[in-house]
Amino acid sequence: MTLKPMTIRKGDLVWWRDCDGDNGWVTRKVTNITQNPHGAYLMEGTDLEFVPVLQKDECVFDLNNHKWAWGYQIQPVAQQMEFDI
Repeated sequence: MTLKPMTIRKGDLVWWRDCDGDNGWVTRKVTNITQNPHGAYLMEGTDLEFVPVLQKDECVFDLNNHKWAWGYQIQPVAQQMEFDI
């Protein structure tokens, strides 16, 4: 049995906070994940189906409220553990 790193996938619920942080944390669904290690919101990034939580700061997440978020603005709702058996 191997423990796999926790991931955020398209369709997952996440806690999201807008850039001001005025509205607190609310739940949103991830609609797209774009890997962009250069730290800018560019459409040329690589679209991913999932990303390990430890690498979320290298990504931009599109959300179901028609907004996008930097990796630091979201947290997984459920702290799941994944195993290969």
